[in-house]
Amino acid sequence: MSSSPSGKDVLVLTVMAFGYGALAAWGLCYVWGSAPAVKPIDLPAWTQAVGSILAIAVAIAVPNVIHSRERRDLRDDKLRREKSFILAVLPAVQLMLSKLRQARWAATDTDEPPEKANFRYAMELLDFPPDLKELRLQLYEAGSAAENLHRALAKILHIQMILSYAHDFSRSDGLYWDDGAGELLDMRKPDDYFTPIDEATLLLEDSIAEMSAVLQ
Repeated sequence: MSSSPSGKDVLVLTVMAFGYGALAAWGLCYVWGSAPAVKPIDLPAWTQAVGSILAIAVAIAVPNVIHSRERRDLRDDKLRREKSFILAVLPAVQLMLSKLRQARWAATDTDEPPEKANFRYAMELLDFPPDLKELRLQLYEAGSAAENLHRALAKILHIQMILSYAHDFSRSDGLYWDDGAGELLDMRKPDDYFTPIDEATLLLEDSIAEMSAVLQ
């Protein structure tokens, strides 16, 4: 339940504050004994004065109430859109995390020479799920999780390029033919791919936790 005051409460408090303020100002400025002789009350004039004061108070309070309600409606609408998007994208992000973990395993080889690691299979695993491809341009709708999602997907694209080079390195035994030299030369060793895989894994885990918290 919201703890913010309702429009009616704001209006009442504004009128009361205006009235107390006017009374306090009168008390500070009035000099006792300086009042003129009492005259008969001019009821229409007093009625008009009170009405003017109330009209001013209402003119101040009503826009504030309207703006407060509009801001609340905008927040509620944004939260509804965020939850709807998360419900659509969360399964794809969870699948991507699972595939990323499998890719790390596929690119790891402790029993055989490093070039025997299955880099092609690791690259295939890192292909984005269809739903994630479709919703990629709308990730900003994921709220606070959007930044981690963007960073994770960017890292995964970078990992794919590293694995592609590692695959070529593996197939050619780390050698390439140089026409100018007329001989086989050593290829540059592949960049580290385990570190970016681990970093992307943490980013996806954090984004999943943030999205799950929004749905609770």
